[in-house]
Amino acid sequence: MISITYCVPFLYVPRGLRVLLALRILKLAYTLTSMKKLLEPIMLALSELPKVVMFLLLIIFIFSVIGVRQFKGDLFYRCRLTPQPVEGTWELDEELERPCSVHDYGDYTCPAERYCGHPDMYDLPLSIDDMEDSLAYSYGAANFDNIFKALLLSVQVITFDVWADFMYKYQDTTNTYFSRIFFPLLVFVGGFFSLNLIVAVIVDSFAVAKEEADKKTYASKSSAVSVAIMPVDDQIESKVTRRPSYHSWDDYAIAVPGDQSSARDLSALKFRFIVRKMTEHITFRLFVVVLVLSNLIVLAFNRYDISEDEKDLIDLLDTVFCACFWVEMLVRFYGCGFCDYFSDKYNVLDFVINILGVIEVALTYSSAGDGNQEV
Repeated sequence: MISITYCVPFLYVPRGLRVLLALRILKLAYTLTSMKKLLEPIMLALSELPKVVMFLLLIIFIFSVIGVRQFKGDLFYRCRLTPQPVEGTWELDEELERPCSVHDYGDYTCPAERYCGHPDMYDLPLSIDDMEDSLAYSYGAANFDNIFKALLLSVQVITFDVWADFMYKYQDTTNTYFSRIFFPLLVFVGGFFSLNLIVAVIVDSFAVAKEEADKKTYASKSSAVSVAIMPVDDQIESKVTRRPSYHSWDDYAIAVPGDQSSARDLSALKFRFIVRKMTEHITFRLFVVVLVLSNLIVLAFNRYDISEDEKDLIDLLDTVFCACFWVEMLVRFYGCGFCDYFSDKYNVLDFVINILGVIEVALTYSSAGDGNQEV
């Protein structure tokens, strides 16, 4: 039998899917009302965040272009053991990691018997300095030598990671005052100002969500009062036209369309109502909470030096949890009906995660059947 992981090589190890299964914690959103109140404003903010992110990316790009224009190649000015290259190489003084200044433009000059130089001064390749092996220079991945490395360094700066180190390095080798202005300005504009805009959007979403919740509460109370003083026929019509609350069998029977003429149809409808009320009960919700937390605990026990027996046990428990979540989803699907179920964005997310869970289990047992090991 041909394994699915053999046919699709990039699915050889289902690590990515197993990571996505940690999103099951979001199932608590429709189980715990307090968590749902926290998540809904964040999801509301997602529609506004792209504008702020675009602004932040523009700031990063502008500063990266300026940095390349001003600082490109400056970190290759280093203290060397000889005044000139010897046999195609120009050996560095490994004890002096600071870049240097040739014409006293920067803050640092080499000590006696050491010579500040740049490979370009003698048309040597930049690779002779082995910057890719230097931790002090971020292995050559982040600097202002080109736009791509500059973008990475700018991101590091606005997240307050090693920005002071690079500011001091560029002060040592180039225009001291420009470096002292450039890096703090990038930190302020990109780090404090732009990142706080994201926080402001999220806070505003919380305010909007609270205002909408207050409006719904007021509308619900007003509707209850107006329905209470209506004639009986108007009350029935109101229950059909507004979104049903399903607090009682009468509400459900009026609001749910379908043929209720036969005893069999009526019995099936009553059973669906009972299933729906069961899924809304606090006991069922607490069971789902315990199930989700237990699944996350099992996922947390996975580690690098795991034995085969432990790995098999975790895979078995993953399968059991996957089956439990599918049963829970199908029960709620039956109780809610197709339209009501997929009208809730949390149910859609739950459906997608359950599909990924089945794929992850299939890939796990497929790779186990081939004798493959997760590494």
